[in-house]
Amino acid sequence: QKTWTTVTLASASSFSSISTYLWPAALTLVEFMLENPQLFKGKAVMELGSGTGFASSVLMSLGARRVEATDFDEKGLATLKANLEINAQRVRDRSGSTGGFDSESGLTVSKLDWCDYEEEELCVYPPDVVIGSDLVYSPDIIPGLINVLETCTKKAGVGAIYLVNMLRNLDTYNLFQTLLTKRLSASDDSHGVHHYYKIEDLPLPTRRFFCHQDLAKGMSGEARLIKISAKRKKDTETTRQASGCDKEEKKLWPRNVS
Repeated sequence: QKTWTTVTLASASSFSSISTYLWPAALTLVEFMLENPQLFKGKAVMELGSGTGFASSVLMSLGARRVEATDFDEKGLATLKANLEINAQRVRDRSGSTGGFDSESGLTVSKLDWCDYEEEELCVYPPDVVIGSDLVYSPDIIPGLINVLETCTKKAGVGAIYLVNMLRNLDTYNLFQTLLTKRLSASDDSHGVHHYYKIEDLPLPTRRFFCHQDLAKGMSGEARLIKISAKRKKDTETTRQASGCDKEEKKLWPRNVS
């Protein structure tokens, strides 16, 4: 028996509006999520560059325990918040079928500038999983993005990061891969905790839930799905405490509520 989920979004009709356009990579990311709901059910998940909030909206329906949607553009944040509030209300209306999502306090919309943020922002209550789509679109943003990914893995103890990007410019994507691998290649022995990082390509979703071509006019390139994960010699709880990111639930959640 199929269960249908409705997601309502306000989005731009042209991809000239970066933050409010529904990019094809977001559709691929959501298809991956729909094929692998066990990776997100019961987890605290943060989305980078949320845009319209499509993936974050689907996370609520999949039973993510908490969802934090982040972006930088002020206009985009207003649209993002409005979209998520509509879809969160739909989850609330489905009484008894939220699948573990805390519909009252489990949603946060936060402004996150990859080039100007405090590491503590991501350590107040670190997510279990981080997701993102179409984040590698310009060489200029790559250093900031990699800083955030490094903070998530080394400081906040995030267990897994899933990223989907379109390979529109191979040089830009190769630059991202090279710098990311270099940054995460060395084990970090701070606080006596050894970190070992793994960056791997994952197969794209086999089921197609959306017609990508309709939303990809004027665009080209194939999608690439990667997973970033970390292994530690000490257990995760010890690592979080040693890094200053104690996972104990505190009154600090949610943070930076818009």
